[in-house]
Amino acid sequence: MEMINYSLHIRAIILEVPKMNGDDKLHYLMKGLHVGS
Repeated sequence: MEMINYSLHIRAIILEVPKMNGDDKLHYLMKGLHVGS
């Protein structure tokens, strides 16, 4: 069950990140990794 939530979160990151600049991207990815773990 947790893996499903994790993959959905990854998909959300992949969709959102291209709209961001470098710094926002880094913050978002770090936040995503913390939420996922």
